[in-house]
Amino acid sequence: MLDLDVLLLGSEEPFAVGASVYKDGYPGLPEPHPRIYMEFRPEGTAEFGFSFLALLDTGGHYCILNEEVASLVQDHLTDHLGSTRLRTAHGPVQGNLYLLKIELLAHFGDNLEFEVVTFIAPEWQAPSVIGYTGVLDRVRFAISPRLNRIYVGLDSP
Repeated sequence: MLDLDVLLLGSEEPFAVGASVYKDGYPGLPEPHPRIYMEFRPEGTAEFGFSFLALLDTGGHYCILNEEVASLVQDHLTDHLGSTRLRTAHGPVQGNLYLLKIELLAHFGDNLEFEVVTFIAPEWQAPSVIGYTGVLDRVRFAISPRLNRIYVGLDSP
């Protein structure tokens, strides 16, 4: 049984509002070791009725949208924060930063919707990324590897 309200933070506030089952790999992309890919939905894509997978990267920056996802959210990119160059496992990448709402999708409990710093680079061909800086640094999360489950809640001040 899954009870998201069991772990409280010294008040009536639960640690997590939702939990999702993550994937150990990206479909069609062979990897030598398991990684955590979670489902998310960026603002402006709900009408398409499907979700996307993103690599959970606690050492990475921002929410990086791959070419497919970035093309779907173009009309919702209004808060331009400037340009930057990221050093990634795929080499250096130049792109633009925006504020964008995303939803981390839950299989149990509630989805978590919040605004994140999003990096868009036309040449980004790798899977989308949920990074630490600008995304996960706003979220409480716990991982159960045995269940392939990630628990999430907004880390309110």
